[in-house]
Amino acid sequence: MDRVSEERARELAALSVTTSTGGDVLEVEEILTGFGNHNWRVWSDTESFVLKVGRGSRAEKWRAAAQVSDVARQLGLCVPTCRFIDVIDGSVVRLFEWIEGRPAIALAADAEGQARLGRSLGTAIAELHCHAMDGFSSRFDHTAPTHPSWERYVSARLDGIVARALAESAPHPSLIEAGVVASRHLANLVSEAAAPVICHRDLHAPNLLVDDAGELVAILDWDMPELWDQAGEWFKLEVKLFRDLPNVRAAFERAYLAVHGAPPQWEERKRLVHLLEDVNILSNAATLADDFVAGAAQRLESAL
Repeated sequence: MDRVSEERARELAALSVTTSTGGDVLEVEEILTGFGNHNWRVWSDTESFVLKVGRGSRAEKWRAAAQVSDVARQLGLCVPTCRFIDVIDGSVVRLFEWIEGRPAIALAADAEGQARLGRSLGTAIAELHCHAMDGFSSRFDHTAPTHPSWERYVSARLDGIVARALAESAPHPSLIEAGVVASRHLANLVSEAAAPVICHRDLHAPNLLVDDAGELVAILDWDMPELWDQAGEWFKLEVKLFRDLPNVRAAFERAYLAVHGAPPQWEERKRLVHLLEDVNILSNAATLADDFVAGAAQRLESAL
């Protein structure tokens, strides 16, 4: 994360707000959540925003992500509008409109509210997945390689994971190797059933806003979207959201499957995504929290 001082955040906020809206910045306040960015709430004389400051090396990926959020918004999903994006002094600076709502974790003791969130989120993601893309890729704008089949995409991703794990001397090498072998086998098995769609890939409570009744207000943080098999959403859903808010699951899956029916080879496709994400976490262990890496290792041991 590229951390900035309050003074620097104010300077970046003033530049991005003035450029995008012509307004003046009145106040900035640090937001104490976020992994890949240093986030600030910004108040101007007319509007409120979120300022995100992140690594300049991710500029192309986040520009592509901004395009994905525009598409999602056109499909009717409530997604913050990116009003400004640029690389400034080696950091990617982005300005998003602020959307009012409660964090989804506020529903922890509200079973009915969780069910409402599940229904509204399931309906939104089902709509997002109704629109097929023209290939599998890690970038919506195809600035990364695009593959005609899920098997070929998974194979290329696994090649990158293995190379990174070796270069970084990642922990649990035998576990990574076993996960890669199992992933390649499953990719071959399910490839014909998979079709590329936009996957948010980070659907957990901190990225969801709700109203007082639990209805979905906004899906935030479109920093990780890729053109994946639709099962790509189920890793964060199952590892994070459904565990934190257990009454979301049944309502989400009913709403989603009401649109998509029972996808063929569904359990195998979800298992592949879990393996793929967990071996990727282990390969990136040097940049991740120890407990996150330990969780990935435990899940892989149980799955293999």
